[in-house]
Amino acid sequence: MPFITEDIHVKLTGNSVHLADFPNYNEAGIDDQLEQEMERVLQVVELARHARNLSKIKTKQPLASLTVIGDKEAVQFSRKYEWIIKDEINVKHVYLGSDLEDQVHYEVKLNFSTAGPKLGKRTGLVQKQLQQLSDESIVEMVKGDCKLTLPSGESLLLDEEDLIVKQVTKAGVEMAANQSYTALLDMVITKELEQEGLARELIRAVQLYRKELHLPVDKRVCITFDVSDPIKDVIKQFQDLLTTNLLISDLKFGETAVMKTVEIDGESIRLGID
Repeated sequence: MPFITEDIHVKLTGNSVHLADFPNYNEAGIDDQLEQEMERVLQVVELARHARNLSKIKTKQPLASLTVIGDKEAVQFSRKYEWIIKDEINVKHVYLGSDLEDQVHYEVKLNFSTAGPKLGKRTGLVQKQLQQLSDESIVEMVKGDCKLTLPSGESLLLDEEDLIVKQVTKAGVEMAANQSYTALLDMVITKELEQEGLARELIRAVQLYRKELHLPVDKRVCITFDVSDPIKDVIKQFQDLLTTNLLISDLKFGETAVMKTVEIDGESIRLGID
């Protein structure tokens, strides 16, 4: 990179970039609001990436949706930059919300190390009672006094340290959160999403093969695929996507004299580029 930047700079200015002074920036050109908004975009993207990584799903696999939860003012900017978030996370839809209660349910249990000595023989009974609480009761308990009424009618006051409360998402949803936002990523992969993910893996494989062949980046090529019928259906379905991304002048199925074999999701795929 240092040599490339030097060559470009010399050709443009006649001077070495490595001997030049740093330019003075124009304070009038600083857009504080834009910087704040992009910082928020970065937070959302990093949370969503973390949620995706937890499920170990490749970035090239499209997902259905991302839901961003936060206060109304904090999440409205997401609509303005929705296209960036979609592209970075590879999701079809971005939804905004201000209430997490509809998206998760709660599990609560005793922290035995602190509650055990206080409750003694009642520890097991209290734990059983906690497991029977509704989400609404758990939220009220955590937000207010940690009161619990036993079947006998006895009322107990627990300390926050005596409880372990866990937010649990719906099946197929992965969650990541910071102080400002909660990102809920729908990890359910439909057949259509799976096929598009396969098409994007094909694009990556062809691009790597083009590099191996040292082809100019702007050269249009004829690509021949030797694949199984299910993969052939995927290629036909996403032919426009492949053609646009791979600069394809013609796409064929069959065999050529020279072909490269790649493995994608357990499928052997042979590629020929002319």
